[in-house]
Amino acid sequence: MEGLSVTSCRRPSKHGTDCLTCCGLFSFFAAKTDYNGARKGLWCMSHSHIRVPRPAPQRDPWLEFVVAASIVVLVALLAFGGFVGRSFDETNVTATGSILETRIVVDHILDSQYGGRIFYRIEARTSYEFQGQSQDRWLTASEITTARELLQAKLASRPKYCVVYWVPGHSENAKCRLSGATE
Repeated sequence: MEGLSVTSCRRPSKHGTDCLTCCGLFSFFAAKTDYNGARKGLWCMSHSHIRVPRPAPQRDPWLEFVVAASIVVLVALLAFGGFVGRSFDETNVTATGSILETRIVVDHILDSQYGGRIFYRIEARTSYEFQGQSQDRWLTASEITTARELLQAKLASRPKYCVVYWVPGHSENAKCRLSGATE
């Protein structure tokens, strides 16, 4: 019986046998048997399975510093970002308005070579107080969407009140936020 062996070349190995005993990984039990050409060098392989260890890549301290600093900044923004932003009521002037009537209107139509889309929004005729004067206006009361059924579902509860809001100094651009809706 021969020991474990692997063929490594098509020429005779350093041990004098042709391709059976170079690396010591496979075994052949009968030295006289041909084994479909093993003695003839058909199972021979190169030394490509032998690996030379490579040196470890050099670490770049500048790159490590930039990555660490980025992570610290991201964590700080996530931790303290909620305190930096102001709430809805702090950024807008608000008033409570009573809804007199509502309607769904076409906001705009988008035509393309693949067809068209119609975009809708809710408008509410709202009465509210601004600088001591009563205002009665039609205000946008929803986001713009192509799903008219979604807007009809929002109006199914027949809301009676809304929060009227506008950017300070621009009361002409007031909008209405229906109860339970976010905008």
